[in-house]
Amino acid sequence: MYAIGEGVPADMARAVVLVQKACDGNDATACGHLGSIYRDGDRVPADLTRARTLLQKACDGNDSVSCSNLGFMFGNGQGVPQDRTRAFGLYQKACDGGDAAGCSNLAAAYEHGEGVPKDPTRALALLQKACDGGDADGCNGLGFMFDNGEGVPKDPARAVALYEKACDGSSSAGCGNLGVLYENGEGVAQDAARALALYQKACDGGDGGICSHMGVMYAEGSGVAKDPARALALYQKACDRGDAGSCSNVAVAYEKGEGVSKDLVRAVTTCQRACDEGNAISCANLGVMYANGEGIPQDPNRAVALYQKACDGSFAAGCNNLAIAYQLGTGGAKDLTRAAALYRKACDGGFAVSCTNLGDMYVVGEGVSEDLALAAALFQKGCDGGSSDGCSNLKKLQ
Repeated sequence: MYAIGEGVPADMARAVVLVQKACDGNDATACGHLGSIYRDGDRVPADLTRARTLLQKACDGNDSVSCSNLGFMFGNGQGVPQDRTRAFGLYQKACDGGDAAGCSNLAAAYEHGEGVPKDPTRALALLQKACDGGDADGCNGLGFMFDNGEGVPKDPARAVALYEKACDGSSSAGCGNLGVLYENGEGVAQDAARALALYQKACDGGDGGICSHMGVMYAEGSGVAKDPARALALYQKACDRGDAGSCSNVAVAYEKGEGVSKDLVRAVTTCQRACDEGNAISCANLGVMYANGEGIPQDPNRAVALYQKACDGSFAAGCNNLAIAYQLGTGGAKDLTRAAALYRKACDGGFAVSCTNLGDMYVVGEGVSEDLALAAALFQKGCDGGSSDGCSNLKKLQ
């Protein structure tokens, strides 16, 4: 009552004292509730060590929800060393004790082989149990299996019904997945307006990936009127929820002035954030900004380091930019052999310009042995991939 101000003024400190007293009296549910408060930092400073102790006490007292919550901490390394085998055991205890979310988490372990060998059939049965027990995420997971034919024959109509149940149960992922089926007309009549409404519900419910998807729709005018400002707002919302790809899109918007006034400093800051979170495209874009001194002092060495990070992240354009740096000796010593190897990696990764650039090196024997036949093959690959220079260079060799 004190926690939510029901019948009394809200007073979280007072609520914690009272719940602690109940926990000290061996009320397992109270211990679990208090553990969740400390784990989530719910109007008190987060204390994961305290949370673990309390959740363990509650789980030992057969509070199934607490076993599931403690399993989540071990499964994700939240305040404890990651231990998926330990998490699996806790999810099993939670599920056996009637916690539907525990069954859902246990199903995920079987589906992905986390702490236990993969077993799609077992995962399916557990998701059904979770969904029947009222766990919306379990309904969503079961819908996903029918949607994609994982462990069961593909059944879009069944997926629609399960996603609908998940969405009605406040699963933002369920709403988003249902929206995809309405957008594509799979298992249900195609309905763009219904899809958009479901996407909005999913985005409002915290699904950053769906916010990002909506951003793309508004940026490209796909199924909605093109609206760069609306796209940016959605990308920003997704970025704030940890979607690094959306942070990258926010940076591009500020760099190009799409839906907002051009702001290179803001572009650099956001690009750095996305790069730090593992978005290889942003690392490459940030490298270009350092190379050209856009919104930040020019720094070729920093650019090379960022291109390397992008390339290590399997972004072919980053490998191409790094190859150019080694070929020209910008940001470090010239290394033609290294440049050729990087062009090869980028070409193999589908970046057509790199195929053409590598072909040029084979024509003149730069960093590689001269080989006109191989050069022609590379120009052909570049041309087929959309490199106009590849097409023109091929004609010169013929």
